[in-house]
Amino acid sequence: IINILCTPDDNYVPYCGIMLTSLFENNKEENIVVYILCEKLSDKNIADLESLAIAYNKEIRFIYLTKELFNNCPIREGDHVSIAAYYRIIAPNLLPKEIKKILYFDCDIIINNNIAELFNTDISGYAMGAVIDEAYFNKATYERLTYPTTFPSVNSGVILFNLDYWRKNSTAD
Repeated sequence: IINILCTPDDNYVPYCGIMLTSLFENNKEENIVVYILCEKLSDKNIADLESLAIAYNKEIRFIYLTKELFNNCPIREGDHVSIAAYYRIIAPNLLPKEIKKILYFDCDIIINNNIAELFNTDISGYAMGAVIDEAYFNKATYERLTYPTTFPSVNSGVILFNLDYWRKNSTAD
C-alpha cells in the first residue's frame, strides 16, 4: 500500500482533485490510500473526492481536526502559509498506528510518473525525506526561528514521512 497525505481546505479541494487525478492516472497499478487531514469540508467536496477515488479504484479516508489544536500556532498576516501547514507536523499522532510511512503532497502539484520508487525510498534512520530548497534560504527567517543555519530548509510540498521514527522519537509532540 502506498499511503498519501493531503491537507486541503474547501478552497483547495479543486486543486487537490487535479493533483489526485494526476496521481491516480500515473499510478493505476498501485494500491493507494489517500488520507485527507482537514478541519472540515463541504459535503459536495467530500463527495467529489470520494467519487474521484472510486473512479480509479483507490481509497480515500478523511481525518477531521479541530481548530483548537492549533490555537498557539502563529500565522503571519499576508503570509502564503495557512494553518493547514501545521497539519502535517501532527499527522503521525493522528494517522492510524499501522501506517509506518506516508508520502505528503501539496494540493497544487502534478504527478507525472509512478511514485512507487519514491515511496519505497529507505529512510529508516530518518524522520523524513525531502529536497533541500536553497531558494527559500533566508537568514532572517533562521534567526527569527532560532534555527541553526547549518540545517537546510526543505521544500515542504513533497515529503516522505517515516511515521515510526516520528512516533518513537516524539518528533510531533
